Amino acid sequence: EMVPAAIVRRCAISHCQPINAAIKRRYLSSGALGGGFNKENLAYFAASHWTKHDPTADSSQQSERRRRRRIQDEVDEEELPYADMFRQRLSSDANEWLRSHPSPSVVMARSFFSSDAFAPERTILSLAPNSSPSQAMSDASFNIGETHLVWTVAVKSPLEMILTWELESLGLAKGATQLAFDPSTRRVFQGNALDRVPQWAVPLIPLHERYAEYLLQGMVDEIENAALKSGATE
Repeated sequence: EMVPAAIVRRCAISHCQPINAAIKRRYLSSGALGGGFNKENLAYFAASHWTKHDPTADSSQQSERRRRRRIQDEVDEEELPYADMFRQRLSSDANEWLRSHPSPSVVMARSFFSSDAFAPERTILSLAPNSSPSQAMSDASFNIGETHLVWTVAVKSPLEMILTWELESLGLAKGATQLAFDPSTRRVFQGNALDRVPQWAVPLIPLHERYAEYLLQGMVDEIENAALKSGATE
């Protein structure tokens, strides 16, 4: 198999073998962060996603992209929500194992929410108001609109997933969690966005960032272990 658009472009320049069209289509993300997996694009997505709009309005992908471009033109960077993005590189074996799945983003979501690193938060959030059961997250399909604990799947493509949440009771109005995979660089990404950061939470941002990296490592460990077990049983 070949890999995503970056490799497609690279092959076009270096005269690689013809790329299987079905595989090429599979890896062309139809998600929200078409400009790349970084915190700026996640912040713009969040600003666009959280703007009030007519529920009867056209929700097609083309309409959504126009709305995001309008947000980028109209929203001052200082008014964007807080966002961060962390990344880690997979081993070659884990990278090949993850990209072999029809939807790597689903594998990442299952690994993230089922990891040992996430277990304490999973237990706490299971007690939150309006929390949905989490016992099946290791086998969940993570289809758009599904809710898991306090997260609702907002965007899903083969290489990317964005889930949104609301915790008004904690003063954190809205948030988003993003998971993404770039097979060409063997990197996985985990990002977060917050509609607003209450004053009491500002000093905790460095702690949040370390915790986010810890959760990312937990997801990577799950993927590496699954890839190792898969190879051992073949």
